[in-house]
Amino acid sequence: MRSSLFLLSLLLSLRLWAQPDVVAQATQFIVAKEYAKANRYLDSVLKKQKRNVDALMMKGNVVLNAALDTTQSVWLFSTENESVLHSELRDKKSTYDPRMLAQVEAIWLKCLSWDKRRTDIRKGLCSVYSLYGAQQPLLQQIRRIKQQQAADDEQVYSLATYARKVKAEVGFREGMQVYTSLAALYPQVAGLRCDIASEYFYQGDLKSCFQWLDSCSRFSRLDETSLLNGAFIYSQLGYFEDALHWLQRYDTTYQRSMSVFYRGLMNFAEDGNMTQLRQFVQQADSNLYFEEYKLATRLLEADTAFGLSTFNACMATNPPEWYQPFLYVRTMKKNATACEPMYRYGMYQNRLRNFSAAVQLLAEGANCTMTEEQHQLWLLQYAYALHQTNNHPMAHSYFLQLTESPIPFCRQAATYFLINREDTSDKTTEALYRLSQAQPATKYAVLAQQHWMNRRGPF
Repeated sequence: MRSSLFLLSLLLSLRLWAQPDVVAQATQFIVAKEYAKANRYLDSVLKKQKRNVDALMMKGNVVLNAALDTTQSVWLFSTENESVLHSELRDKKSTYDPRMLAQVEAIWLKCLSWDKRRTDIRKGLCSVYSLYGAQQPLLQQIRRIKQQQAADDEQVYSLATYARKVKAEVGFREGMQVYTSLAALYPQVAGLRCDIASEYFYQGDLKSCFQWLDSCSRFSRLDETSLLNGAFIYSQLGYFEDALHWLQRYDTTYQRSMSVFYRGLMNFAEDGNMTQLRQFVQQADSNLYFEEYKLATRLLEADTAFGLSTFNACMATNPPEWYQPFLYVRTMKKNATACEPMYRYGMYQNRLRNFSAAVQLLAEGANCTMTEEQHQLWLLQYAYALHQTNNHPMAHSYFLQLTESPIPFCRQAATYFLINREDTSDKTTEALYRLSQAQPATKYAVLAQQHWMNRRGPF
């Protein structure tokens, strides 16, 4: 499946250039994983037409897809995988044979020596370089593509897929280096800067996120996606005035009424004033503003009775994440003596990796009456937020408590974070091995096993 998808995505750009019969026939063999037949067929074409670019290009595809079929993947020790906020592993890294890269690269560079116009082959090289994070040759090909193709926004966003591939296959820092180089190559594309801001937002690097949002906002005209993404990032982090400013720009440019609804939410959160939300519901097209209309209607039905039960009912409808802070803020104001809304808002900020805010909010959980399970999960989230803000002594004390947790996920997570995985001592190696054998195994047992194998080799 992996190799077929890679091949087919590459072939989308070949139709303007390639001889359909050669590409179609070779593709059938590759999709069927009949690589020897594909090579024999392509060799027969090249025997008759020694400089057939399509046949040689497809030989590179045979090498690439045959290699990808045998590629092994391992779980990354990434922030995403180590996070206590979800129970499953998500990030994988594949290991590729460097000889494969050299072979495919040599074939496709030879193709380009025959026909330098073939931007489709240059994009194929970019895809391969992205697997390895070979930044310099990747950027070299991107510069040639820039010279050969019109630099419209869609073209630039297409090139940004290579930055995302580097980020996924090599690492976040390397991927963002490619993104930054693209922004320098295409300084006129404001939306690319907003995309970079979004990448930093989801990584939890809020300082870099705001810097790129600021550089994006300086453009006189922004596309619809950029304006909404910028607004929603600010909204999730509780910067409501900044979010409102971006939505006002959006409304002015696209003749919409998002800022009217948003101002209504701000009034509701501050003092329960429903006047503007009521005006929005009376005037807005419920189909055009489906989520906004649904949330406004539910809040109007609750009116002044907005308490914990109403908050829970609203959250059960799964409103868009960028509007949820208003529900938390209003609930905290309306229930000033209750700690539950505050620590739950802390868990929300944890999900955003806004750990400094999360620590302050989660601290209130110490004053709450909870079930045993709720207490264990709160304690884990609080310890994790403390760990992420480098308050290691305090985090350590909470993780120690969790090593006796009746919940396997909490127990193994705490053990994982207590182990100094950079320490190469025998004691640490033994601790990793014990965790790797824990039952029932959670993702932390899997990560511990990989750490142990990296030190000692396979079991």
